[in-house]
Amino acid sequence: SMHIEFPKGDIFLSFVTAIHELGHLRQEELKPALKAKTGIARDFAQESDAWERGWKRFIKSNPDTLKSLENKFQKYHKQGKLEFASFQELYQWIQQNALRMVEVQRVLFEGSKKPQEERMNMLADELEKIGVRDFLTRYAETRVGEIIDEQKMRVVIKKTLKHIIAE
Repeated sequence: SMHIEFPKGDIFLSFVTAIHELGHLRQEELKPALKAKTGIARDFAQESDAWERGWKRFIKSNPDTLKSLENKFQKYHKQGKLEFASFQELYQWIQQNALRMVEVQRVLFEGSKKPQEERMNMLADELEKIGVRDFLTRYAETRVGEIIDEQKMRVVIKKTLKHIIAE
């Protein structure tokens, strides 16, 4: 049997990460076009695909878990601990920002004739422009202090893997 590691931290962020990572399994096999790209274009295509694929797999395999996650999310939202309206909204916000960060890496490669230090400065400027500091601050604020239930997460992963094998 396959042993899958997952982040054992704050409930919502742990779920976001695990759902995304489950999107990577078999993705090239199911979408061979992802193999054709190279470099940043490939990274971006794979990451983008994994975010979408992971979410679709999760909601198909674990509708009950999604419902209870959303209910829990609403409780924290009503208490003012989460600014996002739903767990799905949080997932999509992290997805957008993660993809922007992948895209920004291109400056490192586009400027490959320039010295390393100059490229790192270019990257820092780009990241600043897309608001990475703001993203990381807001990301940290989505921690509610409730640690993920490992047994429940293992069940979610098993159900999702069954779905992936059947795809």
